[in-house]
Amino acid sequence: MGRTSKREQILDTAEELFVHNGYTATGINEIIEEAGVATMTLYNNFENKEQLIIAMIERRAERFKALFEENANSVSDDPYEQILSVFDLVDALIVSQHGTEQGFPGCAFIKASLEFDSPSHPVRLAALVQKSDILGLFEKLLKKAGYSQVKEKALELHILFDGAIVQAHVLGNKKSAKRSRAMAISLLA
Repeated sequence: MGRTSKREQILDTAEELFVHNGYTATGINEIIEEAGVATMTLYNNFENKEQLIIAMIERRAERFKALFEENANSVSDDPYEQILSVFDLVDALIVSQHGTEQGFPGCAFIKASLEFDSPSHPVRLAALVQKSDILGLFEKLLKKAGYSQVKEKALELHILFDGAIVQAHVLGNKKSAKRSRAMAISLLA
């Protein structure tokens, strides 16, 4: 098994800290200390904290995009079942983290858009990519399934998707994705 590069080590550490503690609450010195790297190593890889946040968000977005698409494709050839599988995957992620010491941390992309609330802020724009990817996945699957009003239905499914994540985080409801899935079934009927 290969060694993790210093860049990946920094990104892994930053992601863990940002997701659980917040972006603005997590300092560069904390990341350096937790990652066990020299200050110069961090700055050789990332120009500043904002660039580190953006790199972490972009990497996480790519990972989640691949995970959701792979999951949908592995479940069934039926696009209706693939849509529902998105909620099943969210459910699995929520349930797996509810039992941990820190609990379910919520959505790193929603958190980023809240902490960097200017619509043109580079961090918020990076977070928007992941939300657009999920919306695009719903649109693609709805179109493939032959639904009309694809954009409208995709937006509604996206509300259920994000709502499940927010409710799991804020209210501690580990069944929120199951409820969203049931609502998606009604929406698609």
